[in-house]
Amino acid sequence: MKFRTGFVSNSSSSSFSIKKELLNGKQIDQIKNHIKVAQEMSDDNDFGKYISYRPDSCDEWSIDEDENKIYGSTIMDNFDIYTFMRLIGVSDEVVKEEEYW
Repeated sequence: MKFRTGFVSNSSSSSFSIKKELLNGKQIDQIKNHIKVAQEMSDDNDFGKYISYRPDSCDEWSIDEDENKIYGSTIMDNFDIYTFMRLIGVSDEVVKEEEYW
């Protein structure tokens, strides 16, 4: 699997897809609500060192889904969704970076 972990300072874009069969229902809901979940995780000392959500520091990812996959994309400085997905138990091996939009 190939994915980007850093972004240029002026702007960037990235996208991913994950087969739903490789996720549980809770993970799908957490990805779809990643900002709210990250805010809650930021308050937890165990997760706060990995996820520090500040509304002024990043943009929410656009999350979409169809019957088989969940998709995410962003075109600006963004929330660290890859670290977030690791923290909710989504393995790097199931995340596929791809052109979506």
